[in-house]
Amino acid sequence: VGVNNIDNKGQTQYSIDSNCKIIDSEAFDNCYNMTSITIPKSVILIIGGGQFLAYCNNLTSITVASGNSVYHSSGNSIIETATKKLIAGCKNTIIPSDGSVTTIGEDSFYYCQELSYIEIPDSITTIEESAFWRCRSLDTIVIGESVVSIGDSAFGDCKSTNVTIKSNYVYTNAGTGRSQCGYLLENATTVRVLTSCIGTSRNSYLESTANFIKTIDGEYTVYTKKA
Repeated sequence: VGVNNIDNKGQTQYSIDSNCKIIDSEAFDNCYNMTSITIPKSVILIIGGGQFLAYCNNLTSITVASGNSVYHSSGNSIIETATKKLIAGCKNTIIPSDGSVTTIGEDSFYYCQELSYIEIPDSITTIEESAFWRCRSLDTIVIGESVVSIGDSAFGDCKSTNVTIKSNYVYTNAGTGRSQCGYLLENATTVRVLTSCIGTSRNSYLESTANFIKTIDGEYTVYTKKA
């Protein structure tokens, strides 16, 4: 399926040829009424990660046909089986926590503008660059304890106000810049950090008295942005 190869963008269902081997970036771009998609078992390459589903704001179901040798689906997402990389998701995606995914791939939720909540489970170690690029409804993010790498602009142009951090690496490095955990805290007004992950580390942005008020809530240290 080629780039922008869909003629009628208003359909709710699309049929991908059972002999299709490659899905190009932006193949289903702006198919705004599409509610579900099934990737045939013949597909061996999806180019551009989640770019092929950009602006598919009503998409709630993603399935990979049984027998595909490269990809499988779980939690309404597409996973590259051998690399354990989630390459595409939608607003209903629940990232598997069973160890079948360790990386959230580049552009995997590209322009997924109806995604409002995402929890990165403890099995995830890496969030690649632009993974959640322009997910403008993404209000709440939970980052699991094993994340040790977040790429540039991973959360670029998101509007997330509520962020929970369970990882010492993320706590220490998160700021508002492109390479400071990918704009994770750019719009945050409440940041909850698992106190046990802080240790002796310090986050210069969160700990600045000019920005946040710090309180304790059970096992979390809570940073509330000053009005």
